[in-house]
Amino acid sequence: MDAGARRINDIFNGSRVLEIPFFQRAYVWGEEQWERLLEDINTVSQSNKPYFMGSVILKQQQTNTQGGYGDIRTVIDGQQRLTTLSILLNVLCLKTDQMSKFNKRFRLDDDTTVIKHNHNDISAYTYIMNLESETDVDKKDNVTEAYTYFKSNLNPLKANFDAITNHILLVVIDLNVDEDEQEIFDTINSLGVKLTTAELLKNFFFGRDDIQQYEKFWKKLFENDEETKEYWDKEITTGRHKRSFIDIFFHSYLQIKINDSSLSVKTEDKIQLSKVDKLFESYKRFIKDYCNGQHDKLLGEIRKYALSFKATFDPDVVDVELPAKPCIERINAIIFGLETTTLIPYILFVENNITDNITKSELYGFIEAFVMRRMLDRATTKNYNQLFTDRLILNNALSKQDFLDYLQKQDDKANYLPSDSQLENAMKTNVLTNKQATGVLYLIESSIRDRSRHSTQLLGLNKYSLEHVMPKKWQNHWAKPDTQQKIVERDRKLLTLGNLTIITQALNASIRDADWDVKKAGRGNVPGLKKYAEGIDTFSDYLAKDVWNEDVIEERAMFLLSKALEVWEVPYQATIITEYVNENWNGEYYISYGVGQERTWEDALKYGFVSAGGGTWYSRTLSILEIGSRVWVNIPGEGYVGVGMVMDVAKPTRDVKIMVDGQEKDFHELPLTANYHRDLPQDKCEYVVCVDWIKTVKQSEAVKERGFFGNQNSAARPTADSWNFTIKKPKELWGILD
Repeated sequence: MDAGARRINDIFNGSRVLEIPFFQRAYVWGEEQWERLLEDINTVSQSNKPYFMGSVILKQQQTNTQGGYGDIRTVIDGQQRLTTLSILLNVLCLKTDQMSKFNKRFRLDDDTTVIKHNHNDISAYTYIMNLESETDVDKKDNVTEAYTYFKSNLNPLKANFDAITNHILLVVIDLNVDEDEQEIFDTINSLGVKLTTAELLKNFFFGRDDIQQYEKFWKKLFENDEETKEYWDKEITTGRHKRSFIDIFFHSYLQIKINDSSLSVKTEDKIQLSKVDKLFESYKRFIKDYCNGQHDKLLGEIRKYALSFKATFDPDVVDVELPAKPCIERINAIIFGLETTTLIPYILFVENNITDNITKSELYGFIEAFVMRRMLDRATTKNYNQLFTDRLILNNALSKQDFLDYLQKQDDKANYLPSDSQLENAMKTNVLTNKQATGVLYLIESSIRDRSRHSTQLLGLNKYSLEHVMPKKWQNHWAKPDTQQKIVERDRKLLTLGNLTIITQALNASIRDADWDVKKAGRGNVPGLKKYAEGIDTFSDYLAKDVWNEDVIEERAMFLLSKALEVWEVPYQATIITEYVNENWNGEYYISYGVGQERTWEDALKYGFVSAGGGTWYSRTLSILEIGSRVWVNIPGEGYVGVGMVMDVAKPTRDVKIMVDGQEKDFHELPLTANYHRDLPQDKCEYVVCVDWIKTVKQSEAVKERGFFGNQNSAARPTADSWNFTIKKPKELWGILD
């Protein structure tokens, strides 16, 4: 790679071909960009001083003596800028009768243009470049519009061809033939538009002479009409990143191929070829090493899998009623409604390899039971990527029994299937995220719902709100337990599923924290649960209860358990007892809360949160925090300043909502005293965990002693002997009971 400042005369030298990938998207610049460029051109012409005008990425192409051109470079980035400059200079030379100067720079020896344009713009661009005089052109494409704009607005007395071509500078990055253009582009444009895998693959698969293949194997699949393009361009969140459907498809298809036993892909190659951020390079390497360099062999199968993908995966399923029985719609709800996108490669594999609908339905029922039981038991999903993109495909698991057999052969039990007794404990005690709890309740509801006695359909998953029957702020209107221990137990139990219900509309804030009778019936013109939950079979019978307390919450938890065991029934012998838990850990978390310009304890104390950011190393450990768990906060160098209960999972600041005086506000709308890395990209931004403080002190009153526990991670599960010694002191000072 070589990078440096280049004049227009250096870039356009009359002998170098600048080839815009033939199937690149069209020229899109408009009047705003044209006007700005024209102002820059006039400034340079008057000042005769160097003027920087952005960057361009070019990649050297292999040439041969029979091709006629000795220097061919692909325009990786800069299509819009180079196209516009060439049109503007063409118009200037037409106005000043200097076409010989223009042709010396912008035409080759065979009289063709230096820029070889993409299939969308080549006709219009060639026509404009071949004009011999200023003339009106009656076409509506953007290239012609640019020509018309400069024809009308460029003043030849203010623009000088020699000054422009000698003094306008572009930062040109020249890549060698074997360098990774996607990595370079994405690094330079980390805050802008990414060079998508799909764009790179399209131009890798098809050249200027492959129009028919392009039409059959790409355009009709991915660009046939606006509805098709909208589907494939749709972005969803996968992990911490947003990815388009078309990128997810190509990644899923490649994972299926590298686990095809007939290709004998090496283990070390699989590791490299499975990386999401290197997908284009992975395709090139896979085709070179395992397809004899012939991508044509893949196109037919890609077409088959792409049609299957579009027919299978529907993110809009969360807006409509789900069928009661196992099916692809319910799997879609789990994938898109509960953000379990790691299932996609395996589901695509299943859809293309199982033709018997009964076998497929049984397998989908077991996948749902597997995922939802583990969600209830708060089992880790860290192994799902390996399980659903690698192991099940490699082992050709194409039935419920195949899936079961695979699980039972594993020694590490990381992908254990929770037993009925584990599910009972989970239903009584575990605290899920709001999204998870809504999903659990909705999937049970959609399965047990007696549709014969309801006049209206169940709404879609995303149409329901989650309500805490006994509110988290129960102290305002509910009777207080007689001991501190019972208060702690209530605060924990009200976060469990027995106290949660889905309702058709969120309750008005004026009754959300009201007592049981008001919350049921409403007040005045404000409806209560009887209006918004009476059609919900997982809750409606409980509207007849005279009281709502811890005993009723447990009773309903057992009701939900009985329904969950019906919906997610699995063979008894399939369940595997739980993962290893470190016995030295007391279940409470340590938080290292660094203060400074990026965050303050004043904000965290006032609005109820802890946070970390500046890079994934700092924010990643926040993901271990479990809702409902207790956290102890230490400011490094100062001491322990607070203890509280985790209320939500870690989220980037842009997704965080904070309740202030009964109103929900975006995190960055708050009058914060620090920056919280608000200008950094997602992988470096601040992540926030909402906390309900039990006790806090000012930073100046921090509790600190020699020998107190400390850790460099933002969050930790302490197992050191010093941990119990550490928290004993603030417990005594702050009156915190175990």
